[in-house]
Amino acid sequence: MTISANKYNGIHCALLHDLFTAEMAKKHNNANIIALDSRVNTLEECISFINKFRDTEFEKGRHQDRINKIK
Repeated sequence: MTISANKYNGIHCALLHDLFTAEMAKKHNNANIIALDSRVNTLEECISFINKFRDTEFEKGRHQDRINKIK
């Protein structure tokens, strides 16, 4: 899903595995779309990942520089 989504301009999709990847996807990579795997994680875990992602702010700074290079 992430590979297909990231083919579109403006989409920055991250696959979340745990709370750490949920936080870092937003904090360091400024992802704006997330993908979850219900075969690996429970519904409760997925909800906690969504909440962590939603509540995390992008840090900008050196991370924004890296994102600008990717663009």
